[in-house]
Amino acid sequence: MKKIVLYFSFLILLSSCWFGSERKYDWTILVYMAADNGLTEAGEMDINEMEAASFSSDIKVICQIDRNLHSTNPEAVRYEISKDDSPEVITSNIVKNMGEIDSGNWSSLASFAHWGFQKYPSERKAIIIWSHGFGWYRDDTGRYVCPDNESSSWIGIANGELRKALENIVGLDLLIFDACTMQTIEVAGEVLDYSKAVVGCEGDIFQKGFPYKELFSQWDSGDFAIQQIVNIFHESYLLGGSQYYEGLEAIPISGITAEGYLELVNTIKNFSNIAADSSYIIEIRESYEECKKFIDERDNIDFYQFLSLLKDKTKFSELENICDSVLSIIDKNVTISQSSSMSEIPFGRFSIWFPYNITILNNNLQDYENLNFSESNWHKFLIHFYE
Repeated sequence: MKKIVLYFSFLILLSSCWFGSERKYDWTILVYMAADNGLTEAGEMDINEMEAASFSSDIKVICQIDRNLHSTNPEAVRYEISKDDSPEVITSNIVKNMGEIDSGNWSSLASFAHWGFQKYPSERKAIIIWSHGFGWYRDDTGRYVCPDNESSSWIGIANGELRKALENIVGLDLLIFDACTMQTIEVAGEVLDYSKAVVGCEGDIFQKGFPYKELFSQWDSGDFAIQQIVNIFHESYLLGGSQYYEGLEAIPISGITAEGYLELVNTIKNFSNIAADSSYIIEIRESYEECKKFIDERDNIDFYQFLSLLKDKTKFSELENICDSVLSIIDKNVTISQSSSMSEIPFGRFSIWFPYNITILNNNLQDYENLNFSESNWHKFLIHFYE
């Protein structure tokens, strides 16, 4: 009998080694740091910033970093983040040496997510995608996120690679992009089938990125809300904040839920159908020219500011009403910072594709039709606009 008990005890121990920790955390946060490019040093700084956080014992943070060839350790590793007092030396335990990987391959992200959430089971799950970001397209090469210089690869958006990376993750509560220009409505449409919410910035984040010390220190064990995240981020870039430096333009970020996205798509579809009327072309063009632009400063516009300008300019009641309707739906479904300084910023919700000319439109139209967001008929409005 004693041998049988020992045998089953051995099986339980072995099972724990194979399938992960027996403890179930409140949150498991996986940071996918694709830094095999020019961002290796910035990545290491952010890991040190994570280690400065005083996060709850109910939160487990795992960071996978893929460094570039010029690093002292160019191979990918996975860290179990733990607190230390060293601002320049990473002391967190390495839980896995990965060797050389291609972090620009969607399967690397999928593999990390599968391993991390299995090894560190939790009530809630979050992924932070940390790297360069370029929205959903880039001329004729495809916009992308997570470029890997050594492999000359990246995770594509319009070709469905980002969807593939996320589609087998069960119960993802939150996806955060610590990458530039990823909070486009088109990218949101690609990820919100698999995540309950997405947080990101429509513009450039700059090297300082997210304030990880504040973020993880305040990430509590309950339903950590999108509102808290965007407040922490925005306030860190204000005067006196940890990420502030003189001359820096405000960097607002936003959050969109899966439910909110569906309501946005339906309302934008109504706008697309109404705005296709050629009577409105002059007012639409003027609003496009005046509103804030992202990604090469021409091909993505801040949709909220565009609609606000158009609403003020138009002499047509039907166009004014639909603009007002879409603005109300955005206010309802897109979370921005509650900081008083945000009231002075007429942008910061999300961007939408509005190509600079008909050539760019035609070159990318087929890819756009592959996006989930194409059900909004926004591309059909653009076709009418350039006819």
